[in-house]
Amino acid sequence: MAKRNEATKTQAVDAIQARIADLKALLNSYQNAGTNLAAAQAAVTSANQAVADASAKLAALKQQLGVDQTAVAAAQVAYDAAVANQAAAQAAQQTRLAQERALQEVENQAQGLKQTSSAVTLSKASNKQAPVKTTEQQLPQTGNDEGLLASALGMVLMALATAFGIQKRKED
Repeated sequence: MAKRNEATKTQAVDAIQARIADLKALLNSYQNAGTNLAAAQAAVTSANQAVADASAKLAALKQQLGVDQTAVAAAQVAYDAAVANQAAAQAAQQTRLAQERALQEVENQAQGLKQTSSAVTLSKASNKQAPVKTTEQQLPQTGNDEGLLASALGMVLMALATAFGIQKRKED
């Protein structure tokens, strides 16, 4: 019986030692899990800080985007105003050119009237120098010079009125 007790004791001791080895492995696992937990908590803290930094950066970028959008809108308004000013300047230039053409036309017409008036005056002067003696009575020649002058003046005034009428119509 003593051998049997000893075998049972040996088995019990072996079982206890196996159980102790299992407990030591479990304790090692538990300690490793604690270390892993601490590392994971540090990683979570680091990730939380990265998220906070990214959120701050995102807020700053959103604010900058708002400022940039305001600057873009202001630049668009300035561009539109410049385009409108350019169109107005071109229209003013076209009006000025039309006025210059109308003025040149009036000057040309006035020059033509001067030449016509000179030719008529010369023609009358030559008619006066060579009076024809006739036996018939002639009616007195009154108002011929004044009529020609009035006609020439009327044509100049008509040309000026037409030129200024064209200018006013283009301005409207």
